Amino acid sequence: MKLFRTSPMRYSELPRFYRENVTVDVAMIQVSPMDEHGNFNYGLAASHLSDMLSVAKHIIVEVNQNMPWVNGLTGSEININAISKSS
Repeated sequence: MKLFRTSPMRYSELPRFYRENVTVDVAMIQVSPMDEHGNFNYGLAASHLSDMLSVAKHIIVEVNQNMPWVNGLTGSEININAISKSS
């Protein structure tokens, strides 16, 4: 029985790996509180989350009041319109 599969790679290769090789049905992430423009920030976990979320069919966020807002990173935010709405 095979429990898991490894894919040796450099950390810098993760964004492309997510975009080209991974299917994501549901992504659940923690974010900072929403700003006045409807954006949530990934905080310190911003390095490759936007690439993973770009292939996700549904995105669920948990707002963490203690998550810092990290400035200066491209693709470190997600707008409320991109998040799966609960019914």
